[in-house]
Amino acid sequence: MSSQGATEAVVGRFPHFRALGDETRRQLAEALSRVDLPSDGVLFRRGAAVDGCYLLEAGALKVSIEDHAGRESWLAILGAGDMVGELGVVDHQPRSATVSALTNCRLWRLPVRDFDRLRQRDADLYFCVVQLICERLRITNLQVCNQRLGLEGRLAQTMLKLARAFGQPLDDGRVLVRYKIAQSRLAEIAGVSRENVNRQFGAWREAGLYEMISRYYCLRAIPQWERLAGDYIPTNTG
Repeated sequence: MSSQGATEAVVGRFPHFRALGDETRRQLAEALSRVDLPSDGVLFRRGAAVDGCYLLEAGALKVSIEDHAGRESWLAILGAGDMVGELGVVDHQPRSATVSALTNCRLWRLPVRDFDRLRQRDADLYFCVVQLICERLRITNLQVCNQRLGLEGRLAQTMLKLARAFGQPLDDGRVLVRYKIAQSRLAEIAGVSRENVNRQFGAWREAGLYEMISRYYCLRAIPQWERLAGDYIPTNTG
């Protein structure tokens, strides 16, 4: 496959671009340039000038911010098929969060100047990105609500996010989360204390909801995990 054909195939794997016309997708593919980001590498930092948005073809990214004391809060975990940096190409304001790699990542950068050129040619591109921003705003609304709710639900949601990004389904219905993460880091993501996380995982182990395999979490009874997480999600966020 030619280089152009390869990038057009990449564009086709991103759900938000599937509604675009063939010519717009072709021009979009022409504007992309590949970016390889190693594990723990930083794609961009909060406050940085906008250079474009990125399509994540392989790997996993975390989106985070730090408070005045330097404590990190995870806002999202992104996987293959996600776009990152979309807000900046719409409003041209500095980055609102830091994005870094949880694993080795392969991305494709769309420069802001090319996004501006293409959206003027085809308004559907602009609407695709705005739709993505709206979806993420709704997720943010849920996260704000969840910070006021129980430890068990927030931790269950965190484990399901990790399972979606790194999960390897096993034949018996279990899901092996192929990402080694300390309970102290889980506490940071969920916004709770390390001690409370330890107690909750102890209760989950006794209930048979997970086991450890080579230092990886292996989740059992996924529908039960989904019920634990779903119990804390409001039915209407506007």
